[in-house]
Formats: sequence, structure tokens, C-alpha cells
Amino acid sequence: MNNKQLIKELSKRLNRDEKDVNSLLNGFTNVLKDSLSNLDIIAIPGFGEFEALRKEEYISVDDATGKKVLYPPCIEVNFNASSLLKKKMID
Repeated sequence: MNNKQLIKELSKRLNRDEKDVNSLLNGFTNVLKDSLSNLDIIAIPGFGEFEALRKEEYISVDDATGKKVLYPPCIEVNFNASSLLKKKMID
């Protein structure tokens, strides 16, 4: 499912205009982005938890070429689904 399909489906299920749903979804992703860039944990009851982890820079050797590659520091995001969401996905 791509972004356009997600907006269309949410619009149908929520009985809201696609433009409103798009605005809400953009606002939600901006809040996620801002909070996770500060290494905060975002918990959504019944859905799960987003956790940001800072990964330090490191040097690795490319197996194919044998050259060393420097990977810059970055923020990695992990998602842990709630037990309720896991149960709904199984049923």
C-alpha cells in the first residue's frame, strides 16, 4: 500500500475528505519525526511504541571491493507492536 492508497482508505473509513486525512497524516508524521529526532519514545496505546536509537559512525570493509567505507552517525527507529495489535493481526 502506498501513501495515496493509505489516504484513500483512511478517508473512506473515517468518512472524511482526502485533503483532511492527508493533512492529519502529514501532521502525525511531522510529530513523529520531531520527537524521534530528539531520541524520545512515542507510545501509542493499542498500537505500539516507536523508539529512536543513535547509531555512532563506524568503518566497514566492502566485501566486494575491499575498500573501507565510513558510515556517518544516524538515528535508527525501532517499532515494537503492542500485544493488542499483535493479537488483532493474528486473528
